Amino acid sequence: MDGKPSYYPQSWQKINKRWKARISRANYILGLADVIDFKEDLLANLVLIQNALVQTCIGMLCVFWEYQPSYTSLPYLIHLCGNFCDFPEDILLNTSFESQRIYYLITHAQQHINYTCPLKVTEKDTEKAYHLCTRFIAEAENITEHHLDYLRMKSFQRNKPLHYKSS
Repeated sequence: MDGKPSYYPQSWQKINKRWKARISRANYILGLADVIDFKEDLLANLVLIQNALVQTCIGMLCVFWEYQPSYTSLPYLIHLCGNFCDFPEDILLNTSFESQRIYYLITHAQQHINYTCPLKVTEKDTEKAYHLCTRFIAEAENITEHHLDYLRMKSFQRNKPLHYKSS
């Protein structure tokens, strides 16, 4: 072996199938956040956005590390994704006060809907969170598709077959 990783085609197909399921679910959840009118309860919209981000991060972890976390806190997943790409921090973790506030609202949306929210959530906050999530998912799709292409190339272009008969 030349020290480079080799992959089985079945492994690539399994990873690709998991990614497609996760990103499809994330897009569906994000679509719900866009279609349904949440003027009554803006926190419900933030919970949908949070769930879309969680699905995207879990899908990326499956593709890049073949890892399925049992703990799915959004800050934890973003931290893990930050180990193989820079865009989660670039998109979600800006240094501006407004950006940090939106990140806090997204990551704590489930707690805020179950209990009381100490902050006033406006329609502008949910719109900004929606656009950040849209950017995040688009960038995740782009980077992950490139990595899946790399894995497919590695799995289908081998120098010698895995199983061969000796003469």
